[in-house]
Amino acid sequence: MTRSAVSDEEMPTRYLMQVIEDGTPGAVETLTGELTRTFSLYINRNYEFLIWADRGKDYYNADNGLQNIQVATAAGESMGIAYRGYYEWNGTDTSINLTLDFAVSKITLINTTDELHYDNTVSVTLEKAYTAISAKDGVLNQSAAYTYTKQIDETIAPDEKVATFYVMTKADEEQNITVKVNNTDVAAVAATPSPGTYLKLSGNIGGASIVPQESLSITVSLGEWGDIPIKFGPNVLSDYTIASTSLQGSGTDTDPYRITSGADLLCYLTYGLGYTDSEKHARLETDIEITRTNWDPTYLEGTFDGGNHTISGTLTGNISGMFGLFSYIGGTVCNLIMDVDMTVTGNGAYIRVGSIAGALLGGTIESCTNDGDIDASDTTGELTNYTGGIVGEANGGSIERCTNAGSVTGGKRGEVFVGGIAGYAQSGAILENNVLDEDSPTTEVGGQR
Repeated sequence: MTRSAVSDEEMPTRYLMQVIEDGTPGAVETLTGELTRTFSLYINRNYEFLIWADRGKDYYNADNGLQNIQVATAAGESMGIAYRGYYEWNGTDTSINLTLDFAVSKITLINTTDELHYDNTVSVTLEKAYTAISAKDGVLNQSAAYTYTKQIDETIAPDEKVATFYVMTKADEEQNITVKVNNTDVAAVAATPSPGTYLKLSGNIGGASIVPQESLSITVSLGEWGDIPIKFGPNVLSDYTIASTSLQGSGTDTDPYRITSGADLLCYLTYGLGYTDSEKHARLETDIEITRTNWDPTYLEGTFDGGNHTISGTLTGNISGMFGLFSYIGGTVCNLIMDVDMTVTGNGAYIRVGSIAGALLGGTIESCTNDGDIDASDTTGELTNYTGGIVGEANGGSIERCTNAGSVTGGKRGEVFVGGIAGYAQSGAILENNVLDEDSPTTEVGGQR
């Protein structure tokens, strides 16, 4: 996903994206904050991505989707800074960077000499400018010289801005730009926007009457766009992943459910399907990148074997109770590597946060590792608040041969405890042969009785 800007004070205010699946446009998404998005795509389907940034205008409708981007009105008014990106997935790529082949020229004129009086007229003409473009196929709706004209309606003192406006230009297409005061040429400059850059043109205008050309200076500078990749593929579990309809395997010890994709993992973790119930067995057979907001974890009463694979990424949630990959564990988790950064907010009587589970309730966690950072600092426990690298609370059961190398930040209020393995351990819980490494809290258990 590509983020673009013309200047610090005129940053785009939002980012829009639409995914077209087998010719059917999906919903237009408004993206804010972190701009990397993850997707699960089906190999036998065709996907197209339309992505751009703007300054708050709407350039789509329910019938046509993201089809037309208006950059400027005929009067030269800004209609939003838009950057088009189009990509058609070939069925195999696991990440893409869009090539932006149209740029927005920002023209700012500054008066630097004498006062510019109200009866003056200033105009700037670009040889080629584009007022609209099809977001999908790049077809231009208009390609012609574009003139911005401003009638001065009040005196403009030296060093004050005369005008700022925007027009869309094409990358690698030379622009011949002329500036006039009172219909008299005062400057001419040529500039060529490059792929992956935006064009910023600054001009100085002087004099209330005819201005000698040498009194006006023009500076053209090119800035860079930053590229943010879209990640997608079978090993991704994102906010946009659609769960598999079923899992391979029968769920027995000898024929466990086999989790081979992000869609499979979401299916496994979905409430009510019975995959995590007592006596059920599941095995992770690949690394998974998980990026989910408002994560709502399920419980585990059966057995989950990580197969020494890694679940990486980020999880965020607003909670009133237990939070982790699972909410609580009454069964067994083994051979799992967690490298998920978790950020948790919310409040409740009993807050429990850990990488693998909020709480261990008589189950077993063995030979697991947490490398992710856990931040529960914005949680409020009305009575208790327990945060640990592996589990928030160990209430019976055992945690053995586990390692925590991530930082753990606990919440506030009530009875607050933070530990490298468990935030709190009730009597009867067994913690043996565990290791605290790197950024982990130095205390294995924050509190116990």
